Amino acid sequence: MIDSRTFGSGIQGKNYLQLQSTRPRPEFSRLVGFILLDHFSLPSFTQALDTLVTANLLAAGTFATRTYSPTGAEVLSDLGIVIRPDGDYRAAESARFDLLVVCGGLRTPLELDPRLKALLLRAAK
Repeated sequence: MIDSRTFGSGIQGKNYLQLQSTRPRPEFSRLVGFILLDHFSLPSFTQALDTLVTANLLAAGTFATRTYSPTGAEVLSDLGIVIRPDGDYRAAESARFDLLVVCGGLRTPLELDPRLKALLLRAAK
C-alpha cells in the first residue's frame, strides 16, 4: 500500500496518486513478457518495465509482467547486474502475450537460437 501525503491546496489534485480513479479495474491484465539475453541493456529493460509499473499505479491491474531467459538461469546485464527471471523459454511457450519484448545489447552474441525463433514465431500468431 502506498502512503498518501497531505498536500497544500495549491497542488491538491495535481498528484495522480491523490486522485480517485474513475476507471473501472480491468477484467484482465495485459501480459507483457521480457526475454532477457546475455548482456542485455539494463536501462532499456528497466525503462520499459518502469513504464508498465507506473501505468499500474494509475490504473491498478492493467499490466502483468514476466521475465524469461533461455534456461531460466540468472542473466547478466550489460552493467554487470544479475537478474533472476521468472522462467525459461519452455515456461514462456504456454503464455499468451499481448506484448513480447526481446532485450539484447551491444555485447549480446549474434547467434540464432532455434528455441527463441520458435517462441517468437508462436507469439507472432
